[in-house]
Order: sequence, then C-alpha cells, then structure tokens
Amino acid sequence: LHKSDDSAEHSVINFSDDIDSEPDSRGEFTMASLSKPDMPRDFTVCSAFMVKAWTTDFSAAELFQLMAVDGVYWASVQLFAAETYTELTVQLGQVYFLAPIERVLFPLTWTRVCLSLDTGSGKVGVVVDGLVVQEKIYQEALEEDERRPANMSLVFGCDQLMGQEFTGMTSNLNIFSVALPTSRMVALTEAGGEECGAPG
Repeated sequence: LHKSDDSAEHSVINFSDDIDSEPDSRGEFTMASLSKPDMPRDFTVCSAFMVKAWTTDFSAAELFQLMAVDGVYWASVQLFAAETYTELTVQLGQVYFLAPIERVLFPLTWTRVCLSLDTGSGKVGVVVDGLVVQEKIYQEALEEDERRPANMSLVFGCDQLMGQEFTGMTSNLNIFSVALPTSRMVALTEAGGEECGAPG
C-alpha cells in the first residue's frame, strides 16, 4: 500500500493501485488492518475517505470493518455514491440499516464518518460530515452480546468474504474508548472545524 503524508499530522493510506479483486501470489487481497484485541465495550470509530476517481464497477467502498479473528465481520460501514445522493450501509452486530445522505459525494473531497456504540443505552450513532445521519438501538448491547468477538481487527480497503477490493484513500483513523456524544461527533467530522480529525 502507498502511504503518503497528507499533512504534518496525518497519513493517508491509498488503496487505488491494486483493485482487481484478485488475490496476490500469497493469496491475499490488498487491504490494511489494525489489530484491536482490547476494543472497549463502548467506543467511537472515526475515519476520513476520499477517491480521486471511481475506477471500480460500482461507486462504493468499505470505509472500515471490525472483524473477528476467525474472519467474521461484526461491524462495517460501506459507502455508496449515487448520482444524486450518497448512502451508507451500516452493520453493527444484529443492527443493520441504510442511511441516505442528501448530498453527492464528489471525488477529491474528504468524507468524514464517526460510528459509535453506547452499550448503556444500546444506541448506535452515525455522523457524516457534521450531520447526524442515523441513530438506532442495538438491543443485544443492553445485555451481554454473545456474538461480539473478544478480539477484533479494524480492516480497510477490502471485503475478504466477498472477494472485493475497493479504491480510495483512508486517513484520520481515530478510536475513542467511549461512545462520544453526538455533538462531539459532529465537531469531529465538520470540515474546517477546530476539532475536525482530533485524535482518539
């Protein structure tokens, strides 16, 4: 993967060079991963995504996934860029929903996303570019979620189960060990704001 400096503070991981959705000589897809065995019970994951141009069959990308050691995905956020709107597909445990955004995703523009889980209230929150997109209740989070993996990895750029590689660039990855309030997620994803991209 090509890693380049976006600024003095943040790095960019570019997945655009190898998107043929074919395993390499070692049988692996182009991706990046971060082991997170101590993923807190409550959390917020934030990241930024950009494409130079859509070069795959569909204008879509996995922004990030939380994957168990056995390769099963427990959570994911996928972006689909239609001609007149943008849509996120969000899965977290047994919660699954589509979140339409009434704006077009343009190439060469960063899209900033935060996903949070508050196990006390069971609330799953999604904020994109300073806008609250969705809030749902994850019922299993109110009890002991038996399907939640004990050890996880964050995965970017690829859906290994579907054998898909995605174009685009990822930056500003931050993990917080609490479910941030909606107002903070708005501030973290609002372009040009003082807190935009603040570290977790």
